[in-house]
Amino acid sequence: MKPRTQIFKIRTLSTAVGLCLLAGCATDQLALAPASPSSPWTPDGINSHEFAVPANPAVAELPAPPAINQQQVYQLPELIDIAQMQNPDTRIAWQQARQAALGVGMAEATFLPMISASVIGGYQRTHTPLPYDIDGQHDVDTSGSAVVPALALQWLIFDFGQRSALQQAAKHTSYAANVAFNGMHQKIIYDVTRSYYQYGAAQSRRKNSAGDAAQ
Repeated sequence: MKPRTQIFKIRTLSTAVGLCLLAGCATDQLALAPASPSSPWTPDGINSHEFAVPANPAVAELPAPPAINQQQVYQLPELIDIAQMQNPDTRIAWQQARQAALGVGMAEATFLPMISASVIGGYQRTHTPLPYDIDGQHDVDTSGSAVVPALALQWLIFDFGQRSALQQAAKHTSYAANVAFNGMHQKIIYDVTRSYYQYGAAQSRRKNSAGDAAQ
């Protein structure tokens, strides 16, 4: 008679410590992205220029957009400031710049070693019938368990410049995302300014037409 084998609870647990290293390096590079979606990004360097509208403490005390006072006459800098803070396009561009900055951290993390740990555990029970009785025993039950831990270290030393090229590409992508973020702010400033002066010109034409009709 063939023995019958029953295997219970074979569990494999595998974790990668390298993922923690990748996450830590990625978040450190968020400093490359703009600090806030409501203000343009300023690059490092002596030739950088600031084109943001100066902060207005009165605008900071304005209520939420649905509760904006329609009776108040806002000046152009106030309208630009409100548009920069409330326009969803600036927040989208800001999130894209932050994602590009995280990409720089992920590229830099490939230079670090990767440590992986795994633990394999199992429990086995075997039931074997006996060909004849031994002291009234018809079968034999055996069981056993084992745990095998493992730790591995992987570190890529030579890659013929591939990681350096990917790192530089990630940095250029982050810089381009920051420039696109500033471009979105410039577009909002342009759109608000154009609409502001178009509205003023329309009011002037209406007043002139009313004056001509009165004469």
